[in-house]
Amino acid sequence: IVQNNRTNIQILDLRPTLLENKNKNLLFYKTDTHWNRYGAYLGAKTILQILGYDIQNYYQNDPNFTQKKLVEPKDLVTLMTDYNIFDDYEMIPTPLVVKNTSPDKIRVFVVSFGLPLNEYLEPIFSNMRFIRLPEFSYDLVEKEQARFVIWEIVGRYGTNLFHP
Repeated sequence: IVQNNRTNIQILDLRPTLLENKNKNLLFYKTDTHWNRYGAYLGAKTILQILGYDIQNYYQNDPNFTQKKLVEPKDLVTLMTDYNIFDDYEMIPTPLVVKNTSPDKIRVFVVSFGLPLNEYLEPIFSNMRFIRLPEFSYDLVEKEQARFVIWEIVGRYGTNLFHP
């Protein structure tokens, strides 16, 4: 978490988590700028820890991940003429078994990068909603009155971060 003296907003940088785990499994698609299901799991797990939730209280198990070759490459390679030169893989988790849920109201503002978090967060929070808007909505945050608001910021969308 990055804190500063001018705001009470906590900023979580997931790069340390991803760098720490980059040699264990693929975290991103080779042919796409998005993280895969393993990268999303690590992100969700870190987010839960920062928010004060122990993932072990909600899931009976940690998933094991296996690679499965994709039939079609992802977005970056399809822009090329001969996209059959790259193999890419999905990371398939073993099923997670939910043992507890939280009634806490969570709202997650996402662009496409954060959508895979849904697989790991939604089973835990019975009152969770992913909101896909082109920009952050302070009015919607006030209206929703959620316990936690998660705002996904991707580096290439980093302009105007904290300007209401």
